[in-house]
Amino acid sequence: MIRALLLFPLLFMFAQPCLAIREGTATANIFIHCYEQHGDFGKLALWHEAAAECITRISVPMNEIAHDYYVRHGYKKWAARAQKEAQEIQAQRDFHLTRAKAAWTKLKSVAPGLCASAHSSALKTEREKIAKFIATWLPRYPDRFYECGIYPTFFRKQQRLAEQKGDYATALQLEADAAEMCAAQYQKMPIAYGLKNYEKRRDAYLRHAARLRMLATQKEVFHQSSFCSDFSAVGFAPLCGVFTHCKIGFLIIGRSHLRIAISETSDESYSALLDLSCFLNTPQGITKNRIAQSDARVKAAIAGQSGVHAYAQFQGFAWIVRFSNHSWGNLATAIIDDKTGKVLDVLIPVDGLEKYD
Repeated sequence: MIRALLLFPLLFMFAQPCLAIREGTATANIFIHCYEQHGDFGKLALWHEAAAECITRISVPMNEIAHDYYVRHGYKKWAARAQKEAQEIQAQRDFHLTRAKAAWTKLKSVAPGLCASAHSSALKTEREKIAKFIATWLPRYPDRFYECGIYPTFFRKQQRLAEQKGDYATALQLEADAAEMCAAQYQKMPIAYGLKNYEKRRDAYLRHAARLRMLATQKEVFHQSSFCSDFSAVGFAPLCGVFTHCKIGFLIIGRSHLRIAISETSDESYSALLDLSCFLNTPQGITKNRIAQSDARVKAAIAGQSGVHAYAQFQGFAWIVRFSNHSWGNLATAIIDDKTGKVLDVLIPVDGLEKYD
């Protein structure tokens, strides 16, 4: 039996570039499902609107950035694919807006007084939560640019092709393109939304791109054995031998942790390039895992299962902890209040669907 809904974000993250950008909307579906089961139509409508806003502020700009790049550089098949995905994104946005409208209509029929006061205390509080949720997701994609999505599925592939031809200058130009695309994501998502302090990260990646392009013109660099052996072994990521020339290097640790390593530089702007982690649990996350695992409903869901993994992820106002294994996929999902540490809801898959319990 496939535990599809909440495994959806993990499956797509390492698949097609555009599909990875829908994770914020897919996570919003968790809250949508909870309020749908509760019959709380006001909050249900708000979360459908939140899912649509995630699409507008994340999916649309990311797709446009990628499509523009493909067109500009003559990748016709990739551009056509991005166009098709743009239509899918719009259809998904329309779906959530339609569902939101239906939920508001339903609320009006069952609770006209509450509907008349759209700024009631409960809905106002929920809107504040949603604002935190969206603000949390906006920088998450550029923060993880090198871990999932277009970088591993497109740029690294093109770099390997260039390396096979011995065209290391093109490989470096592609890495510069990637850095500029990461900067564009910061500009069009968290910065455009009004979030502070992301200009430094944007500018750091732009400087990094400029240095890469300068390095690409220095032909003698490409004959260094350390560069060639590193590049041939594992692709572009660990080009520390070359990057000492522009005083920055990359080091990938494991499958899901990218660290941008700073070396031999006095340029403080590079302090904006932080250590990033995708699914590695922080100390807070580990604590939330333990809280969720102590819940009787979660215990019952994972009882008798082997190889169960817990993944905690902060959502701006609450934590979502997913329990899964390879045999069954998603086993349970707990929602934990960030301030109180209380388990608010638990979703248990039933017949392939997520059910509020």
